[in-house]
Amino acid sequence: MAGETRLAAAATLWAPLGLLLTLAPHPARGARPHRDYCVLGAGPAGLQMASFLQRAGRDYAVFERAPAPGSFFTRYPRHRKLISINKRFTGKANAEFNLRHDWNSLLSHDPRLLFRHYSRAYFPDAGDMVRYLRDFADLLGLHVLYNTTIAHVTLDKDSRAWNGHYFILTDQKGQAYQCSVLLVATGLSVPNQVDFPGSELVEGYESVSTDPEDFVGQNVLILGHGNSAFETAENILGVTNFVHMLSRSRVRLSWATHYVGDVRAINNGLLDTYQLKSLDGLLESDLTDLAFVKDRQGKFHITLKFFLEEANASQSADSITLPQDDNDNFAMRVAYDRVIRCLGWKFDFSIFNQSLRLSSGSEFGKKYPLIRASYESKGSRGLFILGTASHSVDYRKSAGGFIHGFRYTVRAVHRLLEHRHHSVAWPSTKYPITQLTSSIIRRINEASGLYQMFGVLADIILLNDPALLLSALYLSPQPCTSLLHPAPLPSALHLSPQPCSSPLSPAPLPSALLLPPQPCTSPLSPAPPPSALYLPPQPCTSPLSPAPPPSALYFPPQSCSPSFSPAPLPSALHLSPQPCPSPLRPAPLPSALLPFPLPCTSPLSPAPLPSALHLPPQPLLLPPPPCISPLSPTPLPSALYLSPLPCISLLCPASLPSALHLSPQPCSSPLSPAPLPSALHLSA
Repeated sequence: MAGETRLAAAATLWAPLGLLLTLAPHPARGARPHRDYCVLGAGPAGLQMASFLQRAGRDYAVFERAPAPGSFFTRYPRHRKLISINKRFTGKANAEFNLRHDWNSLLSHDPRLLFRHYSRAYFPDAGDMVRYLRDFADLLGLHVLYNTTIAHVTLDKDSRAWNGHYFILTDQKGQAYQCSVLLVATGLSVPNQVDFPGSELVEGYESVSTDPEDFVGQNVLILGHGNSAFETAENILGVTNFVHMLSRSRVRLSWATHYVGDVRAINNGLLDTYQLKSLDGLLESDLTDLAFVKDRQGKFHITLKFFLEEANASQSADSITLPQDDNDNFAMRVAYDRVIRCLGWKFDFSIFNQSLRLSSGSEFGKKYPLIRASYESKGSRGLFILGTASHSVDYRKSAGGFIHGFRYTVRAVHRLLEHRHHSVAWPSTKYPITQLTSSIIRRINEASGLYQMFGVLADIILLNDPALLLSALYLSPQPCTSLLHPAPLPSALHLSPQPCSSPLSPAPLPSALLLPPQPCTSPLSPAPPPSALYLPPQPCTSPLSPAPPPSALYFPPQSCSPSFSPAPLPSALHLSPQPCPSPLRPAPLPSALLPFPLPCTSPLSPAPLPSALHLPPQPLLLPPPPCISPLSPTPLPSALYLSPLPCISLLCPASLPSALHLSPQPCSSPLSPAPLPSALHLSA
């Protein structure tokens, strides 16, 4: 520093001002400003994450290539009408409930930042979304670096980093930035294109004219059956000769599929004209089998790629065989003035180094990054995908690709990061046990995150004291796989339905209280279980059964030793209590059961249980006697039971039921494998 000062002082004696500016030291371009969190993109998902980081006081920066937030909505949708509803009135004062029907607002603690203050339209204009996002960033004072295009992202291994590496981001000027956690919220910004002969002649949704006057009296073919295709058709329907729409799949309507990403009713006017026998039409074909050729008048003809490949390269487009030359019923036999591609969008992988392993290479992996259910990259720890690009987790199932869904998944990712890197506990509320039922019902009736992200986010209830049941801990929505633990759960734990890689079944559990599997050395309580208590059938170390248990009391099948026979017992056959260390409760059963416990090798009870206690059909345990004469493995008629007898004493010393008589027989003569008659006689 002293040397630099002397150099500057000396320069003033002999150099003009311009030379001074040239010699003055500049910050090193290679220096890497460090941030704990870097967010790519200042769209809805990026700003939502920034607001959470800002409120938590974290070190972060948002990088946006445009001069203002929400740049996607400055261009799209092309015809400016959003398909996300803006329901301003619900008749309710509960803010959480109202968010169920507000598909545009981001989450914040500022009541001014509700989208209903920005538009009165049920389907708002895209310009209103741009204004809203600008105010969201300004009012909350978010740290956004505008006009900064991140051109390349790579890894730098470093054991001191949170995740064993830093992410290095390089902008369009060559400036590098370093961060510990990378949050990508760039959306799906690259138009989908299909490579077929003549595809270069097709106009794209991203650039085609939106002025209906440019289509007056024209024949138009639209490639695609999604919302962008129907939006384009709706705009020109009244001025064209006809509009044909072509795609490889059938039209899927959101009111029929219940998926918000399918064709919405606001744009499906062409379906009316098609079904009512107008000139417009819907066609189905795989684009890769077709080819487009242009004639001398500049009109487009559709032919089969097969015909084009057979044609001599020197032939003109007018001499190429067309399907209608041989078949007058070919649907696309007319020439088209315009062909427009509306095939949707995909993620931009181009800026990410291959070392980050974001793409799987599959067809689906070309549209969405490869991520886990926690929205973290499968290839790089500490890299999270937010917003529309994270929709692969719940594609065609829930609302994770849209603002009213991903605002909650972004919040869940932030809470996960707070817990992982800052030891902040997941938000929860403690209730007295007497208020637990009302709290659950209130969440079911009001919660917005669970309502929109069903099957993806879940609430969890932990009973703090299973013995006294004095209080319960209620955890807010979170990604299901981040909550589960492979160890046995406490007996009072109630888990909501959860997906993916957890040991719990993905099927919804009954609303009553469920007990997880317990080890054989830990028997159930001898006290009679309450009527809402269920034990699903399962082996001792297995997860919960995905099937709901019946309404009666239910004991899991098990064995002390040996294993059960695969043949099922009739509904009237029941297991008696046993003195071995098993999960069956050791307390004496009602008086209708045997008054004495049987040893582990003889678990069958010769008497039926009372009708109020019903055990489901389960494998029959008829262990062989200690000789070569095993009992039959086939099912016995109801109410007939054979307990294993030692070979030296085949006759039962006690009186058998009147219908059952066993004759002596040698050890080398096994019992008959066929079902026994009601008046049973076994000869030697």
